[in-house]
Amino acid sequence: MSEQYHKYWTTIVESDDQPKALVDHFNFLATTPAMLALIEQVCMRCTAVAISDARLLIDFENGFQLQCRQPAEHLLAGVPASYAALAAVHNGLQLQQPHDVPVFFAGTGEGGALFGAELIDEETEFFQELKQANMDPHQVGQAMMHGQHEVIFHPFKVNGITGEPALSYIDHENGIPCDLPTGELLFAQVFFILVAEAILQRPLLNSFAGETVFIDIGKHRYLRSATSIRIADEEIGVLPAAIGQMEALRELVLIRCHLHTLPPETGMLTCLQKLVLPGNGLAVIPGTIGELTQLVQLDLSENAITVLPNSLGALPLLQELRLESNPLTVLPDTLGNLHSLMMLSIESSQLTTLPASLAQLTSLRKLFIKGSQLTAVPEWVGALSSLEELSLIANKQLRALPASLGRLTQLRTLCLNNCEQLQSVPATMATLERLQYFEGNNTAIDSKALENICQARALTKLELNNAAITHIPPAIGQLQQLQQLSLQENPLVTLAPETGELKNLAVLNLDGCALNSIPPAIGNLQQLNSCSLGLSGPAELPDELGTLLKLEFLAIDNSALTGIPAWIGQLPALRVLSLKGWTALLSLDETIVRCRSLSRLWIMDCPAFSVLPAGLCTLEKLRDVVLRNTNAGETAFTVLAGCPALQELEISASALRHVPLQAGELNNLLTLKLSHNAIGRLSPAIKELPKLWSLDLSDNDLTMIMPDIFRIQKLHTLNLSANPLETLPGEIEQAQRLRKLFLYDCHRLPESTFSSLQERLPDCEIMR
Repeated sequence: MSEQYHKYWTTIVESDDQPKALVDHFNFLATTPAMLALIEQVCMRCTAVAISDARLLIDFENGFQLQCRQPAEHLLAGVPASYAALAAVHNGLQLQQPHDVPVFFAGTGEGGALFGAELIDEETEFFQELKQANMDPHQVGQAMMHGQHEVIFHPFKVNGITGEPALSYIDHENGIPCDLPTGELLFAQVFFILVAEAILQRPLLNSFAGETVFIDIGKHRYLRSATSIRIADEEIGVLPAAIGQMEALRELVLIRCHLHTLPPETGMLTCLQKLVLPGNGLAVIPGTIGELTQLVQLDLSENAITVLPNSLGALPLLQELRLESNPLTVLPDTLGNLHSLMMLSIESSQLTTLPASLAQLTSLRKLFIKGSQLTAVPEWVGALSSLEELSLIANKQLRALPASLGRLTQLRTLCLNNCEQLQSVPATMATLERLQYFEGNNTAIDSKALENICQARALTKLELNNAAITHIPPAIGQLQQLQQLSLQENPLVTLAPETGELKNLAVLNLDGCALNSIPPAIGNLQQLNSCSLGLSGPAELPDELGTLLKLEFLAIDNSALTGIPAWIGQLPALRVLSLKGWTALLSLDETIVRCRSLSRLWIMDCPAFSVLPAGLCTLEKLRDVVLRNTNAGETAFTVLAGCPALQELEISASALRHVPLQAGELNNLLTLKLSHNAIGRLSPAIKELPKLWSLDLSDNDLTMIMPDIFRIQKLHTLNLSANPLETLPGEIEQAQRLRKLFLYDCHRLPESTFSSLQERLPDCEIMR
């Protein structure tokens, strides 16, 4: 350890007043008097300070010990400043607790970088969002461990006060991030407060973060001065009447807390502005809710409410009312008195009518009516003069829209998804001069109705997937502002040449159609960024597609061609190429090598395909290759072995019998999927993949697994399902980072193997 810091720590150890010396040591955290007072409280609990194994060890009452490492030697420029400030004093702090798992700040790793998070579940939307943003989910910066959970620096969210990445909590059970509201606190202060909460054994964040309070509801330790309660997934059951004593409460958020009743005393919370109670078992809302005259937001979604109290209409400031997923049979007429209401969301399969009093909601900007039994939208909807968004999703009995729809001159979004019987739209669509987004997926809207829709000339997004469109009318050319057009899964066979007049079109999705021709005018779409085409087999691909210089994503399904057209190599911006269902495709032409921006290549359900061009390995940005249900097999490894950036590789359902030695040359590979093949043995080359995080070997012919596979240092997910495995090697215990092991349908493995696995891999989820 550094001689300088050994001397400094020695002065703390040898001090006559060790607690005071510790207060001076941690004084850099004291940006407020309250924080200084907390530091003093914690340090006063110190019982001993020592130096051991290059660490400063601080013992506290009741068996707590804080282990402190020496300062960081290197800090990367991208490390958040408050994280770096703590690492500059101690590059690692760990609170060992006598009964609970520790609070742990890992500091920075080799070269001064943050440690990557490990708990982000690859099945979550968050994982997919990271991948879509071309971010490695395994390199998201881990701020600290809190028990078995992680706190991360969120890659997309910023703390509006400090300007640093927001801290988000990753739950050990589900791998899903949720925001950790920390107010004006810097990272080092958040860490110290969590340490202090353990040592002092009481919730503290409310005192320092202002708007946040963590309460042990099970012990009813309410803080009368608290301004906010936010709790999710706790077994509360009954909210005690004492809640009415929290006179300063402005925010009450109880999500999925198994509430059976809401006490009448809730009406005493006269300062309450936000009441959010989704996912509970509430059947009745007390009439005293009408006394919450400061309420701005009310969320009663996902409960068991059949009837709402009339007093709900006595909330003069209410702006947002959410009633989704309740078995409501009727809405009270008093809702029409909510003159400040700007958003109303209802979902009930029992609802057959809407009260006419809703026509009085002239401030309403968003109206969502989902999953009802409405057969028609009432004419009075045209009186909602401020309405900007109307969503009628999953009203399966809905057959008509009123002509008064044309009076909604402020309307910007109209969503009709899953209104299966809706076939037409009114001609008054032409008066919706501000309508930008129209969605009618999974409806019976046909080409004639599409012609009416095309009269809304301000449209920028038009989605009619899985509808009844057989042809695109010439009126499509009027949509000069259109940027996204999606008509996938329609019985669409032709495109009007006027489609080429959509000069601002960036996304064209005709996947799942059966186009028998594509007009050369498609080459006029010079802003096109993404294009998906579903063809009938003999349809020709015009050379004009090769003039789309901004095209980044190109997907073509069901072509009868035996090779890709030469114009593919003329697309300088192409990043993703997807070819699916080309039953006669044999190979890729070398012209693809001219697509220097190509990062993803997907070839699926092309059973005759067997040859990748040798020059593919020269594409420096190629990071994702999928070969599914092809005949490429082992030859693909030979070509791809030299790809410098390849991170994800799938060769599935491709008659692969073994993994060749060239696999070991894929040094940057993170994910390898080899499912539904005939692999009977693995090549030792797999152990040479230093970054491999996920390996899928399901549905193969493996009877045993070589021990080396469990020495892959970063292996997190391993899928061995549906293999005739007879045993697992003892070396499986070396897979310390393994968190998911899939063993579905491994019927030959003895039961004793399964029963011992959890003991051998205590941190791994075994799925069978």
